[in-house]
Amino acid sequence: MSLVKVAKVIINNPSKAVDKCFDYMFDEACIGDHVIVPFGRGNTKTDGVVIGFGETEESDKLKKIDCVLGRILSQRDVNLLKWMRTRCVCTYYDCLKELLPPGAMSGKNKGYGGFGDKLLKYASLCLEPELFDEVLSELEKKAPAQAKVLDLLNQLGEIPVVHLGELAMTTRGTISALKKKGYINIFDKSVERNPFSEEKIVTTQPLKPNAEQKNAIDYINSKVDNNEFCGILLRGITGSGKTEVYLQAVAHAVENNKKAIILVPEISLTPQMSERFKSRLGKKVAVFHSGLSIGERYDCWNKIKSGEIDVVVGARSAIFTPIDNIGIIVIDEEHENSYKSDMSPKYDAREVAEEICRLENAPLVLASATPSMKSAYRAVKGDLQLLQIKNRYNNVELPDVNIVDLRYELSNGNKSFLSIALQEEIRKNIESGQQTILFLNRRGFSTFVSCRSCGYAAMCPECDIALTYHKFNDTLVCHYCGYTINNYSVCPKCKSSAIRYFGIGTQKVEEELKKLFPTASVIRMDNDTTRGKLAHHKILKKFSEEKIDILVGTQMITKGLDFPNVSLVGVLAADMMLYVDDYQASERTFQLITQVCGRAGRGNTKGRAVIQTYSPDHWVIECASHQDFKEFYKKEIYLRKSMNYPPFGDIVNIIVSGQNGNDVKNTISDISRNICSKFKDLGVEHTLLGPTPAPLSKINNKFRWRVILKCDASEKEREILREIVTVPQKVDVNVSLDINPNNMM
Repeated sequence: MSLVKVAKVIINNPSKAVDKCFDYMFDEACIGDHVIVPFGRGNTKTDGVVIGFGETEESDKLKKIDCVLGRILSQRDVNLLKWMRTRCVCTYYDCLKELLPPGAMSGKNKGYGGFGDKLLKYASLCLEPELFDEVLSELEKKAPAQAKVLDLLNQLGEIPVVHLGELAMTTRGTISALKKKGYINIFDKSVERNPFSEEKIVTTQPLKPNAEQKNAIDYINSKVDNNEFCGILLRGITGSGKTEVYLQAVAHAVENNKKAIILVPEISLTPQMSERFKSRLGKKVAVFHSGLSIGERYDCWNKIKSGEIDVVVGARSAIFTPIDNIGIIVIDEEHENSYKSDMSPKYDAREVAEEICRLENAPLVLASATPSMKSAYRAVKGDLQLLQIKNRYNNVELPDVNIVDLRYELSNGNKSFLSIALQEEIRKNIESGQQTILFLNRRGFSTFVSCRSCGYAAMCPECDIALTYHKFNDTLVCHYCGYTINNYSVCPKCKSSAIRYFGIGTQKVEEELKKLFPTASVIRMDNDTTRGKLAHHKILKKFSEEKIDILVGTQMITKGLDFPNVSLVGVLAADMMLYVDDYQASERTFQLITQVCGRAGRGNTKGRAVIQTYSPDHWVIECASHQDFKEFYKKEIYLRKSMNYPPFGDIVNIIVSGQNGNDVKNTISDISRNICSKFKDLGVEHTLLGPTPAPLSKINNKFRWRVILKCDASEKEREILREIVTVPQKVDVNVSLDINPNNMM
């Protein structure tokens, strides 16, 4: 049998049964082409993408590509897609949908037209110039409204029909009459959907860097100039001027005809960051995030694809925009868990960015005042180059921090969420015209149990993780190993009856503030108040421009925001972050407290911070109050190593869900047996916990079971896991796998 050259095509179909490359003969095709192919027994016309070529034995069964619609992925994108499939333990389809613009694989239009342009009705003159004066003169006598429309079109050229009617102060009937007479033409015109078109940008100049900043800028620029891949950890205390460092580094890349991506962890940070880059680099800066409409994202994507954009600023999904010739990628606040996707494919944008930089031979800058343990450990090992800025810009002092022991508030008759000390500080700020930020973490479904008298918190003896309170059966459960005990009625440490489970919300705090400070203006920023379009931008703009006295919010207010008039920050319940069922609880508590305290005192007024806690002597609280990352890292990395938690090992959370409880249980059991069998055959060290019911054992009438796998999830292990969990299951059974997840629910 002779060999024939074939194109390797992946099919635009979510079914796990077709998660592979299919061979097709072709006349002409390139890697990354969007193609239509006959698929299945009925030869249904189906979308696909060419991701490679090969040879196979000639056969009558080989099908041929019907047509090529155009290039839809670059070679870099194809390489990234293949890498993501293994790294994220998912299907080709899962990865493909991240790399394409909205509707690109519909098959109805060519190229990127699946979603479609926004079309507006436009009007233009279609009179010969020599006839215009004659026609206008005649209409002025018989139909002055029509004459006014013609005169406007003659002066202004093409105009949207809706605007033409407004300017001429006439009706659509007048415009239709002119069209019937053949004097004007009405046509569809594609227009860009840009929510920032009215934005006013004031040009700014680079600030003079201090010695530490200049050292960092010079190092990053050298990597840009040499087209050299390098992972860089830029660690600087809050207010040290990290943003100025990568503003200047990105500007340097653009000056040398290269492009950049800047990722921020929250949509709320995008307006400030994009404004800074636009004011420095001009209009060739695009903003891309999920807060925009699908149409706005589609138009932005096409502008990037066409090469009109030099810098993309956005949240996690912006890493997949089709910007070419990348000279640098920056991950701002790199420690944030929002860079990890909770939806399939469960990618980490930091890892994706690193792979892109590797493919593009460009530096990756991970910037944070409180780096993730993973990044800090990699810097210690030498896998990342550490650049440090140890002082605030212009030598501005760090805020004074007051740790308030909440155990004494109740005994002193204060039943408010706000300690007497914090109330007094807020009052001072209101009187002096300074602004205040109050932070309350409201995380997921976890509720911990603690004593208000002595500060005792119920912990798992096996995992050193807080036990979670389950109200329906009044028990405390560890969601890692399954350890379960009955809830306490009295504190096992001090025998007090003041033992409670914790959980308060930002809305309650807002109400309390209005009672305590009736003359103060208060604004709230959480998931409930930021659902509307550009809601983050509007709230922060109002807080800044209207000098709102108090901003109360969840962790979206803790990072990156820069308001010179904020001189006071309050952390309302540090224990709510510290005692949750998560091995990352200490890390997140340190990061959040350090970050939110760093919002205070960025202007000319000395900053103050008040941390309210039932555990004032806890080492994490102590380290955070002094912004002592070095001491925190030393203690936390020791604990991680002793428990084999990341970065020393990986935690894989596998959840099976479905409406039939027996099917779910049987599926998770089969998966567990397959993992044990294959890992044992290959000599892979691992620990498997479960199967057990998931912490949230039923959602939307679907039963949920899970297993937790602890191992070193390198490429070999991930490929084994992908083969196991992507096997097609029963119709109503779903399998989800997440490596080092944000939560274990």
